[in-house]
Amino acid sequence: MDNYAVKYVIKNHGNSQTEKQRGQIAVEMTDFDKIQEITQNPDKISYEGKNDTGRDTIQYQKSIAETLYLYLEEVRTKRKELAMNTLYKRKKPSD
Repeated sequence: MDNYAVKYVIKNHGNSQTEKQRGQIAVEMTDFDKIQEITQNPDKISYEGKNDTGRDTIQYQKSIAETLYLYLEEVRTKRKELAMNTLYKRKKPSD
């Protein structure tokens, strides 16, 4: 995870009003601390297709307390690495 990815997430998913209109919850700086838990112990992993730059993306979903975290990584084949694409969160759906 680099600083550009963090800035992207805060810019695009950090505003409470905007996220509320999308049916989501604003991402806070403390949410980045949960990424290791989300990726190491996800509730669900899925392939999400290509992102805007044409790279394959993988989505990890993890429910923590009353929140559903959705974390997407892009596959960088030349570098043989996964990198943060975005992070957003929603209220956990009722079972």
